[in-house]
Amino acid sequence: MAEENTTVTEVRRKVSKEENGDRKNLASAVELIAAATTMGAKYRPATADLALANIKKVNCAAVAAMDEVRRLEPTHKTAQNERRSAYKELKHIASRVLKTMKSCGAAKKELNDVSALQGRVMGYVQKKKDGGRSTAQTGFANRIGYFRDLAAMLAASKVYATNENDLTVAALKKRADNLAALNEATTVAAYPLHAARLHRDTVLYAQPSGLVDIGIRSKRYIEGAFGANSAEYKMIRAIVFKRRDIVSESGLQDEIEAPAAAPEAKG
Repeated sequence: MAEENTTVTEVRRKVSKEENGDRKNLASAVELIAAATTMGAKYRPATADLALANIKKVNCAAVAAMDEVRRLEPTHKTAQNERRSAYKELKHIASRVLKTMKSCGAAKKELNDVSALQGRVMGYVQKKKDGGRSTAQTGFANRIGYFRDLAAMLAASKVYATNENDLTVAALKKRADNLAALNEATTVAAYPLHAARLHRDTVLYAQPSGLVDIGIRSKRYIEGAFGANSAEYKMIRAIVFKRRDIVSESGLQDEIEAPAAAPEAKG
């Protein structure tokens, strides 16, 4: 499961770093507003979007956008964690199914078929004969399909039998339904969160209307209007605004269809 954990950690670390930068930019905007307010009537840019009233308006919109992201994050995180926990059990279940099939005296071909599906359920990637690597689909949705195929194969088997409640065909089908429900819950939670993050990023980072771009241009206006050595510019010189890219559609897919397990090599 190392690659799964790495992928999830990387996504969370990236989001955390971006949100930390968002907070710093918001704090910088508050400082800029305070400085411009102190300047009073002397702060009079000719560009309308640099007006103090507009900076305050965009800043309020940014605060509201960030609050909406915070409101939606817990639901998505809970859904993600519940789904991930359920998928972690698949490796153990799939392994037990194969061993049970072997104990039933299944023919070699049937065992090979079950083994192949078990490998897909567990996230294995078959090595190609030429030494290359196949591109097995190991995402959550794909593994649900593989698990359903495995349950169907066992249901059609004339030899598969078990007294273990969690290994019966009915139990496996129920588990697949539960996995599908957890996957759907994560997807349903991901879309509004992604939309909220996109709106937040647009308010903060769109050019030229975003808060960060307005802040950067406001600093340039103050330097130009009063001079680099002026008291007015020295007041805001240390205020830092940092641009970054607006969240992309790939960010949404990272949340919806992240790898469900390490694509380990097999064979």
